[in-house]
Amino acid sequence: MRSIDFNIFFDSIGATILLYTYMNKPTYSFIAIGTEITTGQILNRNSQLIAKKMLPLGLEAGFQIATADKRADMLNAIRFAASHSELIIISGGLGPTSDDFTREVIAEFLEQPLLWNQSSWEDLNVFLSEREIPIREMHKQECYFPTDAIIIPNTVGTAKGFLCQSKNALLAVLPGPPIEIESIWENGLETQIKQRFSNVSPLLMEKWNVLGLAESELAQILHGGLTHCPFENAYRINLPYIEFKILFSQDQQSLAMIWSNQIETILKQHSLVYFKNNFDLLKNLFISAENHNFKPVTIINRSANKTIRQRILADLPYSFFYHETLSDDGYLNPTREPNSNELVIELALDQECFNLSYQIKSADLNINETINSPLSKRSRKERLEKDLLERALIKINNQL
Repeated sequence: MRSIDFNIFFDSIGATILLYTYMNKPTYSFIAIGTEITTGQILNRNSQLIAKKMLPLGLEAGFQIATADKRADMLNAIRFAASHSELIIISGGLGPTSDDFTREVIAEFLEQPLLWNQSSWEDLNVFLSEREIPIREMHKQECYFPTDAIIIPNTVGTAKGFLCQSKNALLAVLPGPPIEIESIWENGLETQIKQRFSNVSPLLMEKWNVLGLAESELAQILHGGLTHCPFENAYRINLPYIEFKILFSQDQQSLAMIWSNQIETILKQHSLVYFKNNFDLLKNLFISAENHNFKPVTIINRSANKTIRQRILADLPYSFFYHETLSDDGYLNPTREPNSNELVIELALDQECFNLSYQIKSADLNINETINSPLSKRSRKERLEKDLLERALIKINNQL
């Protein structure tokens, strides 16, 4: 990698303009409406769903807000968002019940009346009759929209989405269920947002998952080399890893790759174990096993450990098998020999979480190793277990 004086580079006019441009990119605000969210009955998963959809469009969240089904609070949230963002996405409160009055609050904010939409009423009648659901008077409230609204179809629910423009921001108003948001997104919302923000460059991310360090340790290592980095960067605990990422616009990719190389140089200088972007050891193991024509692949959790179970089963392909073989008296059952073309991987984590033993067995392989944790024995049990498992997966990937 060529040497760059980052102090001089950053102080140049070009880099200053680049940073100014990034910091002044349009943002969106997301408002989740529902007392079930603010009282903790359900998780606000829609904020994550929307964030993932906005990133490729170049729009980053300025604010994510949750408000109860209270008119004054909803109106205050919308006014706040409109003063800080060019796009406001609102979910929840579009249904047929008495606590669904989001459209009324939107109309008050816009200072526009709600108008009856006969076409939506006809669509609603067809939707419900096809499912043998009786149409009720209360359903009519789902067919009123602000005067200048653009109505977007919802093929899996009764409440359509709609777009409307305020003085300062574009409002996208959606029902609460994620499956209905997906439907409205695919039936026109994505296209509308792309058109309104066509001059915005998509947002990209480079990230590194670093194994075996605390968050503060990784920050200390990277700090000096990132002093003048013009991009937003952040750390996240993603046990057993610490994730570090930089966020940048597609039109800034060339400069971002210089910084990406700088970060990797620092990580390599400290001999750190890391994986970039979306690389996953377990998924890579599955792919490697299939490429070697192992059929079937059986993974045996001989210690019946919860951490191993959750990690394996989260992404286990249908063509792979998972077993646990702890006997009633707590002792490990004997290992078994693989069938023809079968790959058997056995994992056994000791109860104190200080080591993990694994075996790889096939017609041509018979590997048996034990891995000791480099972490302090005072570390949290969850961190010790996950760290040992990832280190075992590194070894197994290398030995296939």
